[in-house]
Amino acid sequence: MNVLIALSLIALGMSIDAVYQHKIRVAECNAYDTGYKQGLWENTIRNVDGVPDAEEEKQLPSMAAPVEMPPDAVERLKTHGRATWRLER
Repeated sequence: MNVLIALSLIALGMSIDAVYQHKIRVAECNAYDTGYKQGLWENTIRNVDGVPDAEEEKQLPSMAAPVEMPPDAVERLKTHGRATWRLER
């Protein structure tokens, strides 16, 4: 008799967990859909107002190598594990 009660309680717990996970999944999908629609709406508002896209204004930094390393960069790298210097644009 105790085995049947234990198995029924395990089954009840599993079913409650399945219902909870389903509700959480539905809520996540609804939140994603709402956010996606809001993003599309804000994008249309931004484009209608005549504001140029961010990609048009942004210039990518040069991928050229630095002109020269500072003389103490190697020592700093050995002692501290990092070294920084300015790159030419």
